Amino acid sequence: MDEHTFRYMRDEEENLLPELSNRDGETGRSMLQVAHDKVEKILGEHRPGLDSAHIDRIKAWADEKGRQLAK
Repeated sequence: MDEHTFRYMRDEEENLLPELSNRDGETGRSMLQVAHDKVEKILGEHRPGLDSAHIDRIKAWADEKGRQLAK
């Protein structure tokens, strides 16, 4: 009931709504299901920001390690 609390509850930048919690009772999805879907989305959309020079160095390193292990 403090004015400070009400002021920040109304502030869009300060008002943090939990993304994983279920406020729909038994009809909503579990926190685990929501978290799993969020992880799958992040992994599906993430694109590493490596330039071609770094990618070439990684491939060369992996090729060399593969040749060493094949011996």
